[in-house]
Amino acid sequence: MRESRAPRRHAARRIGLALLVAAVLIVSTTEAVAETRLVDCSIPTPVENVFNSINQAISSLTGPPPAMGEWDLIFLKSDCTENVKVTGGRRVWIAPEWTPWRPSPTNGGPARISATSGNVLTVQGPQAVTLVNLVLSGGSVGLSASGNASVTTYGVSAEDNTFSGITLDAGAALSMYGGGALNNDGYGIRVGLGASAWLYGRQSWAPQQPLVVGGNGTGGIRVDRGFVYGMTGVVIENNNGPGLASYAGVSAFGQLQVDGVSVFEGNQAGRL
Repeated sequence: MRESRAPRRHAARRIGLALLVAAVLIVSTTEAVAETRLVDCSIPTPVENVFNSINQAISSLTGPPPAMGEWDLIFLKSDCTENVKVTGGRRVWIAPEWTPWRPSPTNGGPARISATSGNVLTVQGPQAVTLVNLVLSGGSVGLSASGNASVTTYGVSAEDNTFSGITLDAGAALSMYGGGALNNDGYGIRVGLGASAWLYGRQSWAPQQPLVVGGNGTGGIRVDRGFVYGMTGVVIENNNGPGLASYAGVSAFGQLQVDGVSVFEGNQAGRL
């Protein structure tokens, strides 16, 4: 008499299902783990749990990206001089240790990331990056984002760069709260093909400062087949060129005055 194979098949299926569930739980648990790194660029060599380079801290994040809603945290204990690059599909939050969550004049001013050449901070998508209370200065571009990168900034200013303060291309999206783009040699903000920028000033939870695009050598904002939306509290002033230049792009500003001051003021060529 031949033995039935049905019980053995059912047992094998149950074992396979149990292994699959265990694998999913392991992956889910791994993805949910967010990591924290401290960076002190003033020290000559790293010490225990403290890096002396932002890039080294980012490179040390070797595990899978954290689950949605979680962030790998990089807190700066000092100003830094380097060309920072974020790639690899991560969700990274970079901020001073003394103001990790939002700009706060009572807790200390911004941390400065400087570069002697090249981009100060480059984000290549796909990933999400949040920047808090930073000054990005001295490079060719202060903040460059491309490749479906999603960048959110709070109290971040791109200043004194030789090309532009902020450049967005290839589907990058920027949500910018406060801060601005100041005294760059080219445009303050450049929004290229398929990219978008949402600009907000005068936030009630922040120091109530406007977002200022001013003093730039070529102009304030250039939109070329991209999208820019200026909300309450955006000031575009005293640029050596147009305050806003749009080339087959879309631009809209929701409020044309901030405390009685025109959004567009003192620019050499007004709006194109």
